[in-house]
Amino acid sequence: LSNGIIRVGDAKIRDDAVSYSVGDVVRLVVSHGVIEFFCNGAPQGSCSAASMLDAVGPAPMVPYVNMTTATDSVTLLEWTHPPEDHLDPLPPAKTNVPVTSTMAATWDNARRHADIAVEGPKVTKATSAADYSSVCIAHSVRAKGTYAFSVRVDKLVSNNMFVGLMAASGDVAANPSDGNRPDRCYLLSNGIIRVGDAKIRDDAVSYSVGDVVRLVVSHGVIEFFCNGAPQGSCSAASMLDAVGPAPMVPYVNMTTATDSVTLLEWTHPPEDHLDPLPPAKTNVPVTSTMAATWDNARRHADIAVEGPKVTKATSAADYSSVCIAHSVRAKGTYAFSVRVDKLVSNNMFVGLMAASGDVAANPSDGNRPDRCYLLSNGIIR
Repeated sequence: LSNGIIRVGDAKIRDDAVSYSVGDVVRLVVSHGVIEFFCNGAPQGSCSAASMLDAVGPAPMVPYVNMTTATDSVTLLEWTHPPEDHLDPLPPAKTNVPVTSTMAATWDNARRHADIAVEGPKVTKATSAADYSSVCIAHSVRAKGTYAFSVRVDKLVSNNMFVGLMAASGDVAANPSDGNRPDRCYLLSNGIIRVGDAKIRDDAVSYSVGDVVRLVVSHGVIEFFCNGAPQGSCSAASMLDAVGPAPMVPYVNMTTATDSVTLLEWTHPPEDHLDPLPPAKTNVPVTSTMAATWDNARRHADIAVEGPKVTKATSAADYSSVCIAHSVRAKGTYAFSVRVDKLVSNNMFVGLMAASGDVAANPSDGNRPDRCYLLSNGIIR
């Protein structure tokens, strides 16, 4: 709503989002059942579409604008979507549905604790020979592509169950909450979310018998859901860095005898997209679908260009920017890497700016809404 309220179905998500008015651009993105609103590119709030989709059943949803006063008007700027054959409405939230996958979704006998008994999609901690007993899916998660893993909690005795990702080589008898576990992440049944050594949240929803816990990993971002409602998201970068190229696998860890879950979902990209990401770029040639060149028309006169290398040759100005000759749009995926060859005063900015921006401007000036950066002293704006 233009006064800053966000609602999904009967639920008020936020009442302090930005108010929008004439000239503002309002954007709605729906990705894998999650709705996110933006105003002038700034995120205003996100939530699961599950409650709304449940309410309308299989009927498709459509984007809309509602106006209340004569002469109000808007202009459509964008409508992007998958190919037509992928435009079917989402099914209702997954609560008790068959596994959907391009390959058999199975628990991994080679990566399960001896305490764990497997009966088809259902796994049970049959004994208490160990305090912590993990069982993993037989297929791995990589940094590329989108994956989803859902389990229904069938029994939970002591409110101490973990659902998440761990290194395929990880110890299935380890305590996931041990502070020295950079190789795993989880949503704990008491509402704690951790990724590696970092606690992301301690006030997520507590889950119990009958609840469906879902983990979605999309291009390196992890998001947890409980009964369709988002509980928290974070980058998997720290975890992937810690374990290197080793694959990650979805897992459940149970601590009390007779605890059990049933696998509902394991979806993933086709096998030919399961390659791991290459190591972090440190000194490699530029890779591009077009020549990656610095832009002579968008560089300060202080800047000297020698092929891929740029140098601030003089100090005629305090701040001197140089830009790439090709633009970044809101659609698609872009990557830009530079190696720092010399840095005298720890005051270098790398980021994005408007193509029409002033190349002599101080990027850290508070009135610079047209740029973002990572400053060499660790500040991101």
